Amino acid sequence: MNRITRDDTEHGVEYVRADEAQAEVDRLNKALTWEQNRSERIGTHGPGCHLWGDRHYECLLRKFNEESA
Repeated sequence: MNRITRDDTEHGVEYVRADEAQAEVDRLNKALTWEQNRSERIGTHGPGCHLWGDRHYECLLRKFNEESA
């Protein structure tokens, strides 16, 4: 299981060990989950939502940029 497979090298990805490949898969899955959760929250905004907590950090940044412009 510690070998580089032919498919890996053909796609330009060279992992020396299987655990490195698994760590990358886990990282990508976590990023995808975050992005899917972010895109599903489109309807959860409202007036003053920048005050609703961590999930509205981007709203807070937008409000800050609007006020400082």
